[in-house]
Amino acid sequence: MLSSLFLNAGKCTKYKVFIFSQEGVQSIAQPQLSTVVRLYPDHEIEWIIPSADFDQAKNRKHLTNPNYYRFLIPGFLPDYRKVIWIDVDTIIKGDLLGLYETELSDHLLGAVRIGLESAGVNQINSNDYFNAGVLLIHNQLWIREKIIERLKGLIFSHNFKCPTQDPLNIVCHGRTLYLEPKFNTLVFGNAKKANILKYISSHGYASFDEMKEDAIILHYVGELKPWNYTKCYGSAEWTQYHKLLPPSEFLISHSDKGRQRGILKTIIRLLSLFIPIKRWRRLFRDYCVQKIHL
Repeated sequence: MLSSLFLNAGKCTKYKVFIFSQEGVQSIAQPQLSTVVRLYPDHEIEWIIPSADFDQAKNRKHLTNPNYYRFLIPGFLPDYRKVIWIDVDTIIKGDLLGLYETELSDHLLGAVRIGLESAGVNQINSNDYFNAGVLLIHNQLWIREKIIERLKGLIFSHNFKCPTQDPLNIVCHGRTLYLEPKFNTLVFGNAKKANILKYISSHGYASFDEMKEDAIILHYVGELKPWNYTKCYGSAEWTQYHKLLPPSEFLISHSDKGRQRGILKTIIRLLSLFIPIKRWRRLFRDYCVQKIHL
């Protein structure tokens, strides 16, 4: 992600990237990412050790605790009026100055609609539900309106299907500025074909290739990623940026582990159908995923 971000920056754009990372992870990743910064000296990285606000929050499937770090941004960076959050499973194909200069007014954030409903948020329809992988956050409003406290209240009292995206949609409902899909074009690794077609058509495109051509940010959602599944759609775009990195520092052993995990989870899902109560089915699936370390 970082190499694509820096490589495609405009001539007058200089990025400052803040990475939220636990101390143990930082000690491993910092030497590698320093190599990336040396290749692109116009930009800089600053590391932030996150607070423990969400250490006890629920995780689900491949969505682990670091997904909550986006909620910590305003508290750690109060001097910035706006900040862009970008998930790491992305590549950036163009300059982000236009995104950053988007006027939020009294909106809490800017985000891109998915065009699909969430099974865990009944009160928000497909026209309003957004993906939380790319966010333009209005820091000042988040601090003034104590958004993090409202998010905590939801997160620690509910068992959401999408533990970060669902509560964020609820809290920001009616206060979201919807961005063009080019700023968060979703590449589905293992979604149903009907949902993918609905997603494409909801944004006015005839095909995903056409949508991908316009994209500034490609976001690989789901469990199948270019680095864990060799046949992942859109892997060519990701691979071209990976090849620009020093091979000794960024080795990737391609395998189909992502597909194997997907098959095993499908088996677990089928077994759960024999459990009569929906909440128990979900608990059974979560238990199996954590026990088998999927």
